[in-house]
Amino acid sequence: TQDMLRALEENQLDVALVTLPVPGRMFQVTPILEDDVVALFPARDAPLGAHVTPAQLSKLPMVVYEPGAHTRRVIDDWFRKAGYVLKPVMELGSIEAIKELVGAGLGCTMLPAMALSAPRRRAPVVSKALSPRLSRKLALVLRRDKPMQRGLREVVAALKQ
Repeated sequence: TQDMLRALEENQLDVALVTLPVPGRMFQVTPILEDDVVALFPARDAPLGAHVTPAQLSKLPMVVYEPGAHTRRVIDDWFRKAGYVLKPVMELGSIEAIKELVGAGLGCTMLPAMALSAPRRRAPVVSKALSPRLSRKLALVLRRDKPMQRGLREVVAALKQ
């Protein structure tokens, strides 16, 4: 999110889809999607039940996104509110790498549900809902002073739909 906002500020990007919150008054921010965060397990290690809790996840080896990202902050806050501190065994900057490590049986993770719609991984994995529910809010962001030419208007309209 921070890199994308910086690119918007510098006019290297016309529009971005980022996780809220978005600081700064120079941006026009339009919330467009709420995306649940889910737990992902190697199929052979998935706990029973439809939901998993912070207490359950705090006892497992977690492979998570690196600190500083908005989604990581959302996850850390979820644990904190339940009285736990996330202590990952690995922190990576790639969601695809995290999914591969989980599929290889090296731990479990928490990811936005939309990250699971990517191409099929080699090893079977199982996703579980979180209890309490956790989600992140995504927003469409543009500079307020950005000229809205036809191509950009069409892209923004399509993303809002």
